[in-house]
Order: sequence, then structure tokens, then C-alpha cells
Amino acid sequence: MQRVCIQVTSTPNARNIAKEVVGNILEIKQMYGAAYDISLSYHPSSVSDVESLLSLGVDRIGIALDAATQRIHSKTKAGSGSWESTMDLLEESSTSFPHKISTHLIVGLGETEEELVKIMQTLRDLGITVGLFAFTPIKGTPMEHVPQPPLDVYRRVQIARYLITMGQASAGDFTYVDGRISGVGPTHKFVERLLSTGDPFKTSGCPDCNRPYYNERPGGVIFNYPRPLREDEIRKCLLEARLEHV
Repeated sequence: MQRVCIQVTSTPNARNIAKEVVGNILEIKQMYGAAYDISLSYHPSSVSDVESLLSLGVDRIGIALDAATQRIHSKTKAGSGSWESTMDLLEESSTSFPHKISTHLIVGLGETEEELVKIMQTLRDLGITVGLFAFTPIKGTPMEHVPQPPLDVYRRVQIARYLITMGQASAGDFTYVDGRISGVGPTHKFVERLLSTGDPFKTSGCPDCNRPYYNERPGGVIFNYPRPLREDEIRKCLLEARLEHV
């Protein structure tokens, strides 16, 4: 085991419960001499709150941004704090604790691919690790009838996230048609080799993350592969991306 991820919901006693759970996991870790890291997905109140959580023994804090723009945030996350305040917290936390901050972006909330690329570049420049997920409707919620994003959209954004994260492309290298990614600069063999590993299509987020079925149902479309892809799966994903040029 390489990493334990604790997902914290927003309840009045969430912080105390998270602290207790982290303590229990660290106790087990020490008992068995294990070497795994701990990620905590939680919305801290401040940078000092981040510091206190890291001091418990947590390796990484995940502060979910979810929405790619202020416009999308106001439509989908009203009542959960402003987009600007979350961005400020991410920037301040990453500055104070380099390589310790992660965030999540959700594809399919009404943003354009270009908007996603731009925010991924901003987050990368801040030293923040980006995990990418496809919107998944949940019964009983206000967005239960909103469909998941088209697979070709998600594949293109996965490719963009991977290349930006790896430092092999920046937002300015991508071409767009009406907000849709149409290509990634000039074709060259190095980029082709990067994509041929299949890594862009694996679950992204904290190091070693292999969470399955966050966006999927067994037997359905796989958005994020929780394992290395087979050659036929890599070819399929590249075709699904429908890029004019790479």
C-alpha cells in the first residue's frame, strides 16, 4: 500500500472526525512499520488550518476547486464559498507548503475545454497537483439529469492535463475551435511517445492514486483507468480524443 486517501464531507464536526481518523491511521501505520503516505481531501478554513492538518502527519491536502471558472462555480456550487476565495486559499497554501497541495477539477459542468486548459495551466504554475474527474449525476441531487461529458471531450482534456503537468506543453501550445481543443502544437515524436504510454488516461490526482469507479459504473464507459492500459485500450483512447493533430 502506497497511499491512504481520506475524503471528508462538510459536516459541523468534520474537522474533529478527520483528526481522529488520521490519528488512527497513523497508529496503525506505526504498529505495522508501514511506509504509506496520507492524503486528506478537506476544505480548510485558512492556511493556518492547512498547517495544523499537515502537522498531524498528513502528507498532502486536497482542496477541491471543481469548477473551472467563477461562472461555472456560481451555477453549480452556490453556498460553498466563492471561487475566488478557494483560488486564494489554494495559492496561499501552495506557496506556504510547496508540493503538498492538490485540487480536483470536474469536466462537464458547462465550461469550455479552453477554460479547463487555462485553469490547469494556472494551477500547474502554482505548483498544485490537479486531479481530473468527469461529472457524474447522482440521484436526488439538483443535477441528477445532467449527462456526463462526451467521451471525446474528456479524452482531450486528459491529454491536455497530462502534457501540462509533465511540462511538455503549456496552454498557449493548444489550438481551439470555438473553445474545443483541436490540436497540440506541431506534431513531434516525443509527444507521441508520451501519449502512447496510456498514462494520460489513468486516474489522476495525488501520487499513486488508482481510485476506481469515481466516474464509472462496472461494465460502463471508463473515463479514468485505475491501472496501466493495454495497447488496444491506448489506441482506443487516442481515437476517442478525435484530435485533428497532436
